[in-house]
Amino acid sequence: MRTLALLLLVSCPKSPDTEDTAPVADPPRLTTSAQGIFDLHGRQILLRGANFPTVDNTQQDYDTLTGWGGNVVRQLFMWSHLEPSEGAYDQDYLAKLDAQVALAEANGVQLLIDHHQHAYGEGFTWGMPYWTCDEANYALCEDDPGNYLCAGIQNCFEAFWTSDPLRQQYIDMMVLLAERYSGSDAILGYDLMNEPFCMHEDLEGCGAVMGEFWTELATAIHAVDPDALIFWEPNFLELIGISTRTSGLEFSGGVYGAHYYQMTVHNGADYDGDPSEIIDNIGMRAEEAAAFDHAFFLGEFGGPADVAGFDQYIDDHMDLLDDLGAGGTYWLYARGDGFHMLDDHGNEKPFLDVFVRPFPHATPGVISALAYDMDSRVFSLDFDTQAAVSEPGVIFVPDRHYPDGFDLSGCDEPACRWEYQAESQRVLFHADEAGSFALRLEPPQG
Repeated sequence: MRTLALLLLVSCPKSPDTEDTAPVADPPRLTTSAQGIFDLHGRQILLRGANFPTVDNTQQDYDTLTGWGGNVVRQLFMWSHLEPSEGAYDQDYLAKLDAQVALAEANGVQLLIDHHQHAYGEGFTWGMPYWTCDEANYALCEDDPGNYLCAGIQNCFEAFWTSDPLRQQYIDMMVLLAERYSGSDAILGYDLMNEPFCMHEDLEGCGAVMGEFWTELATAIHAVDPDALIFWEPNFLELIGISTRTSGLEFSGGVYGAHYYQMTVHNGADYDGDPSEIIDNIGMRAEEAAAFDHAFFLGEFGGPADVAGFDQYIDDHMDLLDDLGAGGTYWLYARGDGFHMLDDHGNEKPFLDVFVRPFPHATPGVISALAYDMDSRVFSLDFDTQAAVSEPGVIFVPDRHYPDGFDLSGCDEPACRWEYQAESQRVLFHADEAGSFALRLEPPQG
């Protein structure tokens, strides 16, 4: 299994009697498997950052994110803003999306474009355009417009899943973006739909319906942008513990972009310090990703930052992501109370000292173990490589945890060499020989 990423670099020989006339497609920039996300050089890529809820982000926002070590943005957009009237795309909104892609590219950040809906869309909350559902359904949920179990919201989703023309309009909208941004080094891929919802009487049927549509949509996106990774999410019901098991996924470059919130903390209760529920739930999602041989990514996690024990709550999430060798995006990069990362004045909330930690942006091989201890400030990265890797590994080393510098062991010539780039808070290291490596980074001794 650990040689999978490196096998991508080896082309299969052709039969002697096969004419070499067919065009050979370039391999995708990034590939995925149950082990994670890999680039063409055989490096495992770990992506961590935040959800950006608007298309009005600035260079200052990107400076803040990259200062935290962030290398990915889950960029929200809404179909209702892109196509407010059927068949008419808002060019001003597209221009704002263009500006976000340009900002990400200029700052070396990967952009995951996420179609974001909540409780279906306009007429209830946000996401899908008003014109996509029978207007009579909106009146059914006036008293509780964010409740997925309201009949009007269920009716709109049911109409979406069963309407070939409407689903095709959704595909057309997503393909418009994929074609527009094809070739951009900043585009990581597309999150096909935020927290999709289906509630057939046969819940397994919901899983099949979603799997069929994700495959259809992924195929259409890859037709115009073969480099795009495809992030898909399970039924919203999974978040509240009802299994509907997505099935029938048939596309490459897949990433299972699960969400997880411990609902007691989500709803404002203090964290009791027991990580077992976090471990069990996120671990189960990682197993589901592996069943499809897709990478695992935690697209949303977080909570109200003022509850007691919140720093430990985030530390437990980050420890588990390290254990899984997985990436994720925190909810939410914005100012204000509650789930926001910044206060009303733009200052960091205290939990950022826990969220910001050393992690490898790129590892020249396959990660076998990854950990950071917040108390001792000891970071360790174990990895294996089957051959020398031309491009360097990259570890983010935040100044806030190492104000007096650091010691790095386990990277010794001739097998390994490293250098530190203070301005970007990054260690670059080269695996010049095949082998197993165990890097350890800690505060200076003595």
